[in-house]
Amino acid sequence: MTTAAPRTEPGEPAPGWLVDGAAGLDEVIERCRAHDVTVIGLAAGPGEALGIHLGSRVRDDYRRRLREAGLRLITVTAPADLLAERPDEGVAADVAEYLDLAADVGAESLTLTLTTAQAVARVAGDPAGGHAVDRLRMLADRAAALDVAAVLRNAPAVPRIGQVIDLIDVLHDQLGDAEERPADPRPAPGAGSDGVGANASPAVDASAGASGPGAGVTEAAGGGDAKGRDSSDRAATSQRAGSTRDRSADPAAGGAGRPVVIGAVWDVATSLAAGEDAATGWNRVQRLLLQSHGHVVAPDGATAAALHHAVPASVPVPVLVAGRPGDHATRAVAEGDDHATPPNA
Repeated sequence: MTTAAPRTEPGEPAPGWLVDGAAGLDEVIERCRAHDVTVIGLAAGPGEALGIHLGSRVRDDYRRRLREAGLRLITVTAPADLLAERPDEGVAADVAEYLDLAADVGAESLTLTLTTAQAVARVAGDPAGGHAVDRLRMLADRAAALDVAAVLRNAPAVPRIGQVIDLIDVLHDQLGDAEERPADPRPAPGAGSDGVGANASPAVDASAGASGPGAGVTEAAGGGDAKGRDSSDRAATSQRAGSTRDRSADPAAGGAGRPVVIGAVWDVATSLAAGEDAATGWNRVQRLLLQSHGHVVAPDGATAAALHHAVPASVPVPVLVAGRPGDHATRAVAEGDDHATPPNA
C-alpha cells in the first residue's frame, strides 16, 4: 500500500517533520521528497546523526544539501539545559556549541528543554535572577551574533506550556532588572497560576482566531565556521522559505520595549497530558509563537490538522510532526481512517 502525506485543506500548510533518531541526511531528504515535506527540525546530540562532533565540512554539506532539496530547517533540538545544576561555564559551553551547530547547518532556531522541575522554582524564587540571568545574557549575545533564535520547549519535567511562558517572562524581567537597576533588585515574584511567577503574560482572548468564542478548541486540538557566517544571507534565506510571522521585538516579553531573548515551542501532546487544555495553551503561547521563531510539535498529522481547524490563527506557526512521514499515525489520516482521531478528542 502506498503511503501518503497527511491530507490538508486548500490553503492549509502541510505539517513538517521533526527528525528524531539516527536517520542520515540521505534518508531525510528522500522521505521528505516522497511525502511533500518542506519544513523540518533536526534532533542533535549523542546517538543522533547530527551532533557537535561533526566537522565544518560536514556541517557545510548539511546546509548546502538541505537548501538544494528545498527544505526549510526551522530548528535544531539540543539536549543542553539552560538551567542545569552545573557550573555556569559548563552550561555556557554546551549551549554555545549547539548554537554554533544550528547556525552552521542553516537552522533558524535552537530548541532547548528543561530537565528538572526544580529549576523553574529556583529561578522564580531568586530575587536577582542569579546565575540564570548570567546564562540568559550569554545565550542572548551568542544567539544574536549567530542570527539563531533560542526557543524553550515544554517537556515531561515541565509539561505545561503555561509554566514555560511564566518562566520566560520571569527570565526576561530579571534580565531587564539586572541591566537597568542592578543595585535595586526586586523582591521575589509571587506564585503564579502555574507555580512560576506573578509576571506571567495576561491571557489573550480565547476567541482570537477561532470560528467563534473559543469554539471547538478544546475538543479538536486534543491532542564551515559559525563565526564566518553572513547573517544577512541567513535572514534572506529565512524570508525566501516563506515565513509570514512578525519577527519584531515583543513588547509583552519582560516589559515594554524589551526584545524577546528566548522564544517558545509548544509540545501539544505533553501539554494535554498534563491537563492543560488546548484553548489555555494557545492563549498563553501564541504571542511568542507568532512573534518569534517558535513552532508547534504534534504527535501526528491529525492533531496538527485539528489545531489549525480549531484555531485558524495558528496556521502561520510551523507544526512539526514527531512521527516519520508515511508512518501509521499520519498515513491513517490521509487514507480516511475514522479511528485516527486526535488524542483526547
